[in-house]
Amino acid sequence: AQRIAQVGSFELDLVGGHQTGSAEMYRLFGLERGRELALETVKSLIHPDDRPRAEALLTRVVDDPAPYEIHLRFVHPDGAVRTLLCRGEGIRDASGRVVRLVGTNQDITDRQRVQEEAARLASIVEFSHDAIFSVTEDGSVVAWNAGAERLFGYPAVDILGQHHSRLLPVDIPDNWPRWREQLTTGSVINDHETVRLRRDGQRVPVALTVSPIRDDAGTVSGASVI
Repeated sequence: AQRIAQVGSFELDLVGGHQTGSAEMYRLFGLERGRELALETVKSLIHPDDRPRAEALLTRVVDDPAPYEIHLRFVHPDGAVRTLLCRGEGIRDASGRVVRLVGTNQDITDRQRVQEEAARLASIVEFSHDAIFSVTEDGSVVAWNAGAERLFGYPAVDILGQHHSRLLPVDIPDNWPRWREQLTTGSVINDHETVRLRRDGQRVPVALTVSPIRDDAGTVSGASVI
């Protein structure tokens, strides 16, 4: 199960370099409670590729204490690499000098991996040679890749929101009501050979694989079609 992201808070003395942090901050940095959270200690944990951005941010905050948001990777003492969403802002003293930095850090490693995987899969679908599209529970088309455009001749703008039966020749029955019942049990329709209709009226023999799409509650809300 994905770990629930926790948020740690901190306060950094920009003059003396001393930093205090909540208990969660120690876990986020992979440090034991009670260890000194000196600025140099924290800097040493930043991934080498991210250190220039972190240094540039600190330099900017001294002149401009406006709120910031940045993603930084931290390397724990055990070698684990975690990505933190770092938010904060500078605090001025009575003379107007920026002397403190306060903010929060949140571990977004798992969320970022999910987003990257989703983007990777979306790219695979988009550039697949196969025609791939998805429909809602009532059969309306809600996703349409380039392969589907090539096979059926419909650009996405002309087919999205339309009922999938637009692809059916008049003599081919619509199996969606029956398939929808099968999909709710977790079944997949594999290699169903049939005929579909291109935009130009040409009939195209196809083999369909239809898989259920579930919402966050696990309920079948539609289907993907390859």
